[in-house]
Amino acid sequence: MLGPEFHAALRNELHRVEKSRGQVEHFSKRYPAMDMADSYAIQRAWVQVKLDEGRKILGHKIGLTSRAMQISSQITEPDHGAVTDDMRLPDRADIPPARQAGLDSTAGGAPEQEVAFLGLEMSLNRLVHDSVHAHQGSISAEHGLGVLRRDESARYKSPLELHLMRRIKKALDPNGLMNPGKLLSFE
Repeated sequence: MLGPEFHAALRNELHRVEKSRGQVEHFSKRYPAMDMADSYAIQRAWVQVKLDEGRKILGHKIGLTSRAMQISSQITEPDHGAVTDDMRLPDRADIPPARQAGLDSTAGGAPEQEVAFLGLEMSLNRLVHDSVHAHQGSISAEHGLGVLRRDESARYKSPLELHLMRRIKKALDPNGLMNPGKLLSFE
């Protein structure tokens, strides 16, 4: 592993280049001694910079799952990383020209398919959740709705159910100290 100073320098380079919508040469070409541990250390440091700037993690992605793509990229396993809110485009949105400038020309100027797939997440969730609801199912699990599904409760719960949920929450947590905003967005 090449060390924290090295990781910080490359983290800063990635951050600058992303903001300018430029491109960088593969770090592993510039630094042949670099390994996967270095790559993920740089990635974690870069994500932390984004979080420090107020970005939020929406989820995680896995890429290069196809063996053919792994071979063409000269890697032996899929890669993974965080997806932050600044990476997401609204459903069915065109990619703004400013965002297209940094697309990898080796991929024909196209976004990575796992990122493009994220753009369908809301539509797919709506289809699945509507079907579950139509069959008297629930979109919650044993641990509840969770933050990602919290706002969807308004679509699938009646006004009475939402009112009762608020009342129960207020009775159990009159000062709103337990996980504020996690159960109901309108607490």
